[in-house]
Amino acid sequence: MQHRQVLWQSSAKVKKTNFQQTAEMFAGISPEDIESVTNQFVHGDNKMAYSDSERRVLQLMREVKLVNRHVPGSNAARLAMRNEIRALMLSHGLPSFFITINPADIYNPLVKFLAGEEIDLDNLLPTDIPKYWEQTMLIAKNPVVAAKFFNIYICAFIKSILGYDPDCKTVKSGVLGVVKAHYGCVEAQGRGTLHCHMLVWIEGSLDPNKLKEKLMHDEGGVFEKRLAAYLQHSIQTSIPTFDENNPSNPDGDSTMSVDPLEKFHPCLMCGPVRQKDEPQEIYDKRCDKDLSALAEACQRHSHRATCYKNWKGPPQEKKCRFELDELNVEPSMYLNRDTGELVMQKTDGMVNNFNSTMLKAIRCNMDIKFIGSGGLAKAALYYIMDYISKAQLKAHVAFAMLETTMRKTDNYAVADDDIAAKAKKLLTKCANGLISLQELSAPQVSSYVLGLEDHFTSHKYRHLFWTSFEAFLNRECPDSDGLPDLDDLNPSNSEHEAAAGATSIDKDLLSITVNEEGELVSHGDQLADYIY
Repeated sequence: MQHRQVLWQSSAKVKKTNFQQTAEMFAGISPEDIESVTNQFVHGDNKMAYSDSERRVLQLMREVKLVNRHVPGSNAARLAMRNEIRALMLSHGLPSFFITINPADIYNPLVKFLAGEEIDLDNLLPTDIPKYWEQTMLIAKNPVVAAKFFNIYICAFIKSILGYDPDCKTVKSGVLGVVKAHYGCVEAQGRGTLHCHMLVWIEGSLDPNKLKEKLMHDEGGVFEKRLAAYLQHSIQTSIPTFDENNPSNPDGDSTMSVDPLEKFHPCLMCGPVRQKDEPQEIYDKRCDKDLSALAEACQRHSHRATCYKNWKGPPQEKKCRFELDELNVEPSMYLNRDTGELVMQKTDGMVNNFNSTMLKAIRCNMDIKFIGSGGLAKAALYYIMDYISKAQLKAHVAFAMLETTMRKTDNYAVADDDIAAKAKKLLTKCANGLISLQELSAPQVSSYVLGLEDHFTSHKYRHLFWTSFEAFLNRECPDSDGLPDLDDLNPSNSEHEAAAGATSIDKDLLSITVNEEGELVSHGDQLADYIY
């Protein structure tokens, strides 16, 4: 499927009127040029192209990414996600919450149901409860079921928990409030199962600067108290306590022995169901007991080797990369008056943040963070955006692959009559080479084959190719300083447009692409459309 996309995109690229010029440029690239650029990236110098040959190498990489932009799982596709998140920020401001969801596929009975077992999910019997080892083997042997389960879970979370339904004609509030936008990226864990990182925009929320200003000039602390109450309701940072000898239940735990499934792992169950004629206080206590057990099983962190994989050794301090530590405790939320930063409450340093309503519904590990206020919030948001759309392939590894491909490809001269065909061959081989270096888990592959989402977003996007507008302004204003050459200042800027599908199109040329519904769509030159 990936190779078919590469061949399709490279064939479309060759048919463009400006490809002959591109082919001649490729002819001037040598393996030594690519090796020089690779060494620069290895040493952290990825900001400048110091010679024409290095510019040609960077252009080759951009053309390869342009070919790969529609290839599922490619670096260019992940880069396009990052651009779409930035578009949401320009349209709706900065997001309010960052949520991570890790569906418990090895426990959830829905997986067993999707695999063909005839069980009643609303009335589970002890014999219907999945066995850990059997379900683990089921997922390993049938990744299609795991992919379907994950997609169903995340779609249900967005519609029912966040309360976002694009088809709903009336405003609907979710657990966190009225959601005006969301964007979630899917990635695989080390064992291959899928999880989702999601940014959520809440209606009426303030961006970090405005939030900081409002908190700093809050007379009487009224706004701060309201914000603290909202966040304490939305984010829990410790395991809820459960008292077996609560006075409301003088006989201890005996009156709650109405659910035979309580002895199982909490992720295996759908949660307490109120029995006929069961007193409300007994049912509430069973719900509290269930939440306590669920949070202990899903949210309590224990340090493993992966927590310290970035540790360089002494004298560097050994810290958990997830910033979970018993000493990392803040008794209450407060505002740092010196910096304007909102310091969040953290009552148990070894517990991942969670929302109790979400946790009871999804019954799996999760994390939720409030973006906050001030400069640190924006820095954290930049890290989050980079993290959730991170590319799996390092830049220096990608350039090393280009060098290997170039050495395997026969050298050709500019005078060669078949230069375009050889350039297409080089472009296709480089694109296939980049794809071959990326690892995809079986559930990821199954998702792509089934046509399921690799990201979940509330909006649709149109791409604006800025470089053509920049070139036009520089041509129209030759006597002025004009605009800086973005390719020289930072090659990654052009890479963003390459991932989005940017290419120079003649004013009289009409390009044809295929949209998400498989329909043919015509595209003219954006610059010409704007001018005329």
